[in-house]
Amino acid sequence: MPNELTREYAKALYEFAVAVGRGPDTPYAIRLFEKLTEIGDPFYTPFALTFLDANYRKLGLNDLELRTMKRATLLPNDQQILLSPGWLATCYQKTGDFKGARDVLAQILSLSPHEPYAISALAELSLLEGNSDQTEAYATELQQRAEPQYQILGRIFRAFALALRNRHDDAAKELSWVGQFLISSASIPPGTWDYRDVQPVVAKTGPNARAFGLLLDTLMGKISLQEFTPAWAEITPTTQGDRKMGGMLSDMA
Repeated sequence: MPNELTREYAKALYEFAVAVGRGPDTPYAIRLFEKLTEIGDPFYTPFALTFLDANYRKLGLNDLELRTMKRATLLPNDQQILLSPGWLATCYQKTGDFKGARDVLAQILSLSPHEPYAISALAELSLLEGNSDQTEAYATELQQRAEPQYQILGRIFRAFALALRNRHDDAAKELSWVGQFLISSASIPPGTWDYRDVQPVVAKTGPNARAFGLLLDTLMGKISLQEFTPAWAEITPTTQGDRKMGGMLSDMA
Protein backbone atom coordinates (compact mmCIF):
# COMPACT_ATOMS: atom_id res chain seq x y z
CA MET A 1 0.00 0.00 0.00
CA PRO A 2 1.51 3.38 -0.96
CA ASN A 3 2.61 5.52 1.97
CA GLU A 4 0.12 8.28 1.06
CA LEU A 5 -2.78 5.83 1.31
CA THR A 6 -1.38 4.41 4.55
CA ARG A 7 -1.39 7.88 6.10
CA GLU A 8 -4.93 8.51 4.85
CA TYR A 9 -6.06 5.16 6.22
CA ALA A 10 -4.39 5.87 9.58
CA LYS A 11 -6.06 9.28 9.78
CA ALA A 12 -9.50 7.87 8.97
CA LEU A 13 -9.07 5.00 11.42
CA TYR A 14 -7.89 7.37 14.16
CA GLU A 15 -10.87 9.68 13.73
CA PHE A 16 -13.29 6.73 13.70
CA ALA A 17 -11.66 5.19 16.81
CA VAL A 18 -11.91 8.50 18.68
CA ALA A 19 -15.59 8.76 17.76
CA VAL A 20 -16.25 5.21 18.96
CA GLY A 21 -14.29 5.94 22.15
CA ARG A 22 -16.71 8.73 23.03
CA GLY A 23 -19.48 6.16 23.26
CA PRO A 24 -20.05 3.15 25.51
CA ASP A 25 -18.36 0.50 23.35
CA THR A 26 -14.92 0.65 24.94
CA PRO A 27 -13.80 -2.84 23.79
CA TYR A 28 -14.51 -1.85 20.17
CA ALA A 29 -12.54 1.37 20.58
CA ILE A 30 -9.62 -0.64 21.98
CA ARG A 31 -9.64 -2.95 18.95
CA LEU A 32 -9.56 0.04 16.63
CA PHE A 33 -6.70 1.76 18.46
CA GLU A 34 -4.71 -1.49 18.60
CA LYS A 35 -5.19 -1.82 14.83
CA LEU A 36 -3.97 1.74 14.45
CA THR A 37 -0.74 0.93 16.31
CA GLU A 38 -0.17 -2.00 13.95
CA ILE A 39 0.03 0.42 11.03
CA GLY A 40 2.99 2.08 12.74
CA ASP A 41 2.28 5.58 11.52
CA PRO A 42 4.81 7.87 13.26
CA PHE A 43 2.20 10.57 13.90
CA TYR A 44 -0.85 8.58 15.00
CA THR A 45 0.85 5.77 16.94
CA PRO A 46 1.70 7.88 20.04
CA PHE A 47 -1.86 9.20 20.27
CA ALA A 48 -3.28 5.70 19.83
CA LEU A 49 -1.24 4.57 22.86
CA THR A 50 -2.61 7.36 25.04
CA PHE A 51 -6.16 6.36 24.17
CA LEU A 52 -5.38 2.69 24.77
CA ASP A 53 -3.97 3.52 28.19
CA ALA A 54 -7.11 5.44 29.16
CA ASN A 55 -9.43 2.71 27.91
CA TYR A 56 -7.56 -0.15 29.57
CA ARG A 57 -7.57 1.82 32.83
CA LYS A 58 -11.30 2.46 32.40
CA LEU A 59 -11.89 -1.30 32.22
CA GLY A 60 -9.53 -2.01 35.12
CA LEU A 61 -7.16 -4.03 32.91
CA ASN A 62 -4.01 -3.14 34.81
CA ASP A 63 -1.67 -5.54 33.01
CA LEU A 64 -2.68 -4.25 29.59
CA GLU A 65 -2.46 -0.67 30.83
CA LEU A 66 1.09 -1.30 32.03
CA ARG A 67 1.99 -2.98 28.75
CA THR A 68 0.74 0.07 26.87
CA MET A 69 2.84 2.37 29.03
CA LYS A 70 5.89 0.24 28.33
CA ARG A 71 5.21 0.59 24.60
CA ALA A 72 5.20 4.37 25.03
CA THR A 73 8.64 4.32 26.68
CA LEU A 74 10.00 2.38 23.69
CA LEU A 75 8.86 4.89 21.08
CA PRO A 76 11.62 6.82 19.28
CA ASN A 77 12.24 10.37 20.48
CA ASP A 78 10.54 11.97 17.50
CA GLN A 79 7.31 10.17 18.47
CA GLN A 80 7.66 10.64 22.24
CA ILE A 81 7.78 14.39 21.68
CA LEU A 82 4.13 14.20 20.63
CA LEU A 83 3.08 12.77 24.00
CA SER A 84 2.09 14.74 27.08
CA PRO A 85 5.33 14.88 29.10
CA GLY A 86 3.40 14.30 32.31
CA TRP A 87 1.93 11.08 30.97
CA LEU A 88 5.27 10.00 29.52
CA ALA A 89 6.93 10.50 32.91
CA THR A 90 4.19 8.37 34.46
CA CYS A 91 4.87 5.65 31.88
CA TYR A 92 8.54 5.57 32.84
CA GLN A 93 7.73 5.51 36.55
CA LYS A 94 5.12 2.77 36.36
CA THR A 95 7.44 0.58 34.30
CA GLY A 96 10.23 0.98 36.86
CA ASP A 97 12.45 3.46 35.04
CA PHE A 98 12.68 6.17 37.68
CA LYS A 99 15.63 7.86 35.96
CA GLY A 100 13.64 8.15 32.74
CA ALA A 101 10.76 9.66 34.70
CA ARG A 102 13.03 12.18 36.41
CA ASP A 103 14.58 13.18 33.07
CA VAL A 104 11.17 13.99 31.60
CA LEU A 105 10.07 15.86 34.73
CA ALA A 106 13.30 17.87 34.67
CA GLN A 107 12.43 18.97 31.14
CA ILE A 108 9.03 20.17 32.36
CA LEU A 109 10.56 22.10 35.26
CA SER A 110 13.16 23.70 32.99
CA LEU A 111 10.25 25.45 31.25
CA SER A 112 7.95 25.89 34.26
CA PRO A 113 9.93 25.61 37.52
CA HIS A 114 6.89 25.22 39.79
CA GLU A 115 4.61 23.17 37.54
CA PRO A 116 2.41 21.34 40.09
CA TYR A 117 2.05 18.04 38.26
CA ALA A 118 5.82 17.70 37.95
CA ILE A 119 6.32 18.59 41.62
CA SER A 120 3.66 16.03 42.57
CA ALA A 121 5.32 13.35 40.46
CA LEU A 122 8.71 14.11 42.02
CA ALA A 123 7.19 13.86 45.49
CA GLU A 124 5.84 10.43 44.61
CA LEU A 125 9.09 9.30 43.01
CA SER A 126 11.04 10.40 46.07
CA LEU A 127 8.65 8.48 48.31
CA LEU A 128 8.99 5.32 46.22
CA GLU A 129 12.77 5.70 46.34
CA GLY A 130 12.65 5.96 50.14
CA ASN A 131 13.85 9.58 50.28
CA SER A 132 11.46 10.98 52.90
CA ASP A 133 13.30 14.30 53.26
CA GLN A 134 12.95 15.04 49.56
CA THR A 135 9.35 13.86 49.61
CA GLU A 136 8.52 16.29 52.39
CA ALA A 137 10.22 19.18 50.59
CA TYR A 138 8.13 18.65 47.45
CA ALA A 139 5.00 18.05 49.54
CA THR A 140 5.49 21.33 51.39
CA GLU A 141 5.60 23.19 48.07
CA LEU A 142 2.34 21.54 47.04
CA GLN A 143 0.66 22.53 50.32
CA GLN A 144 1.38 26.17 49.57
CA ARG A 145 -0.76 26.12 46.44
CA ALA A 146 -4.35 27.34 46.52
CA GLU A 147 -5.89 24.41 44.63
CA PRO A 148 -7.50 21.91 47.03
CA GLN A 149 -6.30 18.86 45.08
CA TYR A 150 -2.68 19.92 45.54
CA GLN A 151 -3.14 20.82 49.19
CA ILE A 152 -4.55 17.33 49.74
CA LEU A 153 -1.80 15.70 47.73
CA GLY A 154 0.86 17.65 49.59
CA ARG A 155 -0.52 16.64 52.97
CA ILE A 156 -0.84 12.98 51.96
CA PHE A 157 2.76 12.84 50.76
CA ARG A 158 4.00 14.78 53.77
CA ALA A 159 2.14 12.38 56.06
CA PHE A 160 3.87 9.47 54.33
CA ALA A 161 7.26 11.12 54.79
CA LEU A 162 6.59 11.81 58.47
CA ALA A 163 5.28 8.30 59.11
CA LEU A 164 8.38 6.74 57.56
CA ARG A 165 10.45 8.75 60.05
CA ASN A 166 8.26 7.47 62.90
CA ARG A 167 6.69 10.89 63.48
CA HIS A 168 3.28 9.28 63.66
CA ASP A 169 1.49 12.02 65.61
CA ASP A 170 2.56 14.64 63.06
CA ALA A 171 1.51 12.34 60.23
CA ALA A 172 -1.88 11.87 61.88
CA LYS A 173 -2.42 15.65 61.94
CA GLU A 174 -1.88 15.87 58.19
CA LEU A 175 -4.27 12.99 57.58
CA SER A 176 -6.83 14.54 59.92
CA TRP A 177 -6.77 17.74 57.87
CA VAL A 178 -7.47 15.78 54.69
CA GLY A 179 -10.26 13.76 56.27
CA GLN A 180 -11.92 16.85 57.72
CA PHE A 181 -11.64 18.65 54.38
CA LEU A 182 -13.42 15.84 52.57
CA ILE A 183 -16.19 15.76 55.15
CA SER A 184 -16.59 19.55 55.29
CA SER A 185 -16.58 20.02 51.52
CA ALA A 186 -18.69 16.88 50.92
CA SER A 187 -16.88 16.28 47.65
CA ILE A 188 -13.67 14.97 46.11
CA PRO A 189 -11.73 17.74 44.35
CA PRO A 190 -11.31 17.25 40.60
CA GLY A 191 -7.98 16.04 39.30
CA THR A 192 -7.36 13.60 42.15
CA TRP A 193 -4.02 11.82 41.99
CA ASP A 194 -3.61 8.14 41.04
CA TYR A 195 -2.32 6.74 44.34
CA ARG A 196 -1.96 3.13 43.19
CA ASP A 197 1.84 3.16 43.18
CA VAL A 198 2.10 4.36 46.78
CA GLN A 199 -0.50 2.00 48.23
CA PRO A 200 2.18 -0.61 49.10
CA VAL A 201 3.86 2.03 51.28
CA VAL A 202 0.75 2.15 53.50
CA ALA A 203 1.89 -1.05 55.24
CA LYS A 204 5.00 0.81 56.45
CA THR A 205 3.11 3.67 58.14
CA GLY A 206 2.56 1.99 61.51
CA PRO A 207 -0.43 3.14 63.58
CA ASN A 208 -1.72 5.37 60.77
CA ALA A 209 -1.97 2.57 58.20
CA ARG A 210 -5.75 2.27 58.49
CA ALA A 211 -6.24 6.02 58.10
CA PHE A 212 -3.94 6.10 55.06
CA GLY A 213 -5.78 3.21 53.46
CA LEU A 214 -9.20 4.71 54.07
CA LEU A 215 -8.23 8.10 52.66
CA LEU A 216 -6.57 6.67 49.56
CA ASP A 217 -9.53 4.41 48.83
CA THR A 218 -11.85 7.40 49.11
CA LEU A 219 -9.72 9.73 47.00
CA MET A 220 -9.50 7.09 44.25
CA GLY A 221 -13.23 6.48 44.32
CA LYS A 222 -13.12 2.95 45.69
CA ILE A 223 -15.49 3.95 48.47
CA SER A 224 -17.99 6.80 48.56
CA LEU A 225 -17.91 9.82 50.83
CA GLN A 226 -21.07 8.49 52.46
CA GLU A 227 -19.15 5.34 53.41
CA PHE A 228 -16.04 7.30 54.32
CA THR A 229 -17.61 9.62 56.89
CA PRO A 230 -18.71 7.04 59.49
CA ALA A 231 -15.59 4.93 58.92
CA TRP A 232 -13.40 7.99 59.48
CA ALA A 233 -15.26 8.87 62.67
CA GLU A 234 -14.46 5.43 64.06
CA ILE A 235 -10.71 5.83 63.73
CA THR A 236 -10.36 9.60 64.30
CA PRO A 237 -12.81 10.85 66.93
CA THR A 238 -13.62 14.56 66.58
CA THR A 239 -11.56 16.80 68.88
CA GLN A 240 -11.68 20.49 69.61
CA GLY A 241 -8.75 20.94 67.24
CA ASP A 242 -10.65 19.14 64.48
CA ARG A 243 -13.69 21.38 64.99
CA LYS A 244 -11.48 24.45 64.76
CA MET A 245 -9.99 23.06 61.55
CA GLY A 246 -13.48 22.52 60.19
CA GLY A 247 -14.24 26.19 60.82
CA MET A 248 -11.09 27.21 59.00
CA LEU A 249 -12.05 25.05 56.03
CA SER A 250 -15.50 26.62 55.96
CA ASP A 251 -13.88 30.05 55.85
CA MET A 252 -11.68 28.92 52.95
CA ALA A 253 -14.76 27.78 51.04
